[in-house]
Amino acid sequence: GENFTIWPPQDPKTAGMISVRDIKDLDFVDSPLSKIWKFDSNHIHIFVNKLMDCISRSTLCSEGVLGTIEWSVNEVMDNVPEHADVEYGYVMAQLHKASNRIALAIVDTGIGFKGSFRKSNQYRPQTDADAITLALKKGVTSSDEKGRGNGLYGLYNLVTSTEKGRLRIC
Repeated sequence: GENFTIWPPQDPKTAGMISVRDIKDLDFVDSPLSKIWKFDSNHIHIFVNKLMDCISRSTLCSEGVLGTIEWSVNEVMDNVPEHADVEYGYVMAQLHKASNRIALAIVDTGIGFKGSFRKSNQYRPQTDADAITLALKKGVTSSDEKGRGNGLYGLYNLVTSTEKGRLRIC
């Protein structure tokens, strides 16, 4: 992984807006929104449960939308400890009520898609873009376990099945 530094703003009014919080503290906070949370594999459910509670209390969603969001967030967050070769990742969610949209960012400092595939015996993508393209295909996984490889494929299809859905992988 790569090291990075977050330099907080000098203005005291905004300094707390980008502090990284430990996900274990989320039980004591009313809303998970608009904060950066550090998570590990044992605490993903805390964030997902709080997020789903917050969304269901704040917005009216069509049938199936909440379940789709829940599955999607679980899938991407779980990919961090599963594939990135790091102990923790970071997540931030924003709910934009006026446009009825959710913005979600999940990041890690791990080995990346290409690095994950290089640990596999099946695939050898040459570039990061090749690795991401490969990861979005049905049945493709960097794991050697049978029956894996539909998570990102399913996520991409769910998110892009509506005209407003967008998935951005960087």
